[in-house]
Amino acid sequence: MKILHISTNDTGGAATATIRIHESLLKIGVVSTILFLNKVNYSGPYGINYDGIQNNQLQVPEKPALTLRNYLVERFFHSFSNEECRIKNILFEKHAFKLQIEQDTLKKFEVFSSPYSDYDITTTEAYKNADIIHLHWAAGFLDLPSFFIKNTKPVVFSMHDENYILGAFHYEGDSIRNITEYGQLDSEYLKIKKESYTRLSNFSVITGSNWVREKVLNSSIFGKGLIQKIHYPVNPSRYRYLDPTEAKNMLNLSSDRKVFLFASENIANYRKGFDLLESIIEHEEFQDVQFLVMGRPNQRFDRENVVFLGRIMDEITMPIVYAASDYYILPSREENFSYAMIESLCCGTPSLAFNVGDHKSFLEDNQLGWTANEISSEGLMEILMKAKKNQYSFDRREVANRAITFFDELKVANQFLDVYTALN
Repeated sequence: MKILHISTNDTGGAATATIRIHESLLKIGVVSTILFLNKVNYSGPYGINYDGIQNNQLQVPEKPALTLRNYLVERFFHSFSNEECRIKNILFEKHAFKLQIEQDTLKKFEVFSSPYSDYDITTTEAYKNADIIHLHWAAGFLDLPSFFIKNTKPVVFSMHDENYILGAFHYEGDSIRNITEYGQLDSEYLKIKKESYTRLSNFSVITGSNWVREKVLNSSIFGKGLIQKIHYPVNPSRYRYLDPTEAKNMLNLSSDRKVFLFASENIANYRKGFDLLESIIEHEEFQDVQFLVMGRPNQRFDRENVVFLGRIMDEITMPIVYAASDYYILPSREENFSYAMIESLCCGTPSLAFNVGDHKSFLEDNQLGWTANEISSEGLMEILMKAKKNQYSFDRREVANRAITFFDELKVANQFLDVYTALN
């Protein structure tokens, strides 16, 4: 049985999940390949770059988008104002998705992507040789309408976010906040996806959390298909318990101060909630705490209690950072299932998070962390203050042992194998 994974990029949380699923499958003897549109960093086995047909003809949605005024200006004057032209260029290009358009865009939405692309993965030898197609985060790469017309193979969807069940947005909160400005085009894209999925016959949908699984079930967009939860895999020889004191010494951190870690690929990402942590960092009660901040910064804090780590990509440094942290802080407003949280737990570092997604049931029921019910700086401050004052008690070795029972890569690989076997 030959599995082909489809991923736009080889970096980012969803790409990391894709790569680790792929590599865990290889370890149990499954023939697995990843087809990337943008393979930049990945040098592991059986990762290839797209070499198929590219269609550069722009496909514009047939119906008017954004506002009636935009449509009338284009229809009768064949032109747009500068602002309208900018919006058209951003949203109508079928091959494009934008992570950031202006300085404050991520406060509005994280990603807005089209179901169209310039690429046809069915023309590649990798597709032709595969038995099952496993779709991951494929925005800007997978052309949904043409793919589901041409595809003849069983399909697995991995829901790394909510985009497969939404129109253009990747999280429901983004869709709700932007319904006035982008709602019409978002609805058109959702119709296109629904029509594309009607051609599905042999498929399965995999989610990383019960939260997303319920959203998929409630959307009914996939019709009758197998929808199940499988956790992301972790290599226990890389992400494992390390002595916290030794880890702090390696990073030159004080051993007598609490260390809180925040990590996000882009710190400005509104969904990740760093803005809710900022006032806590500056609060007088937390000046004796060390905050490690990891990711691409949108600003720098000139404060003694903040250490900016930048972006860390390697799997040697990351376990040390997790082990050196007393708690991993996850103030996300929406979250499927954070890979950074998974890794930190496997290193024995408990998590403090908001009660979104599966956080409360997973963390508290398994004694792996604690959650705040109120999504606010005040709610976050309350649980951080309790952690600072040692009101929570966690055995870090036990945290690591419990976590790996959920995320061990060989266990997860066999769960995916069961899915593939049922489809083949």
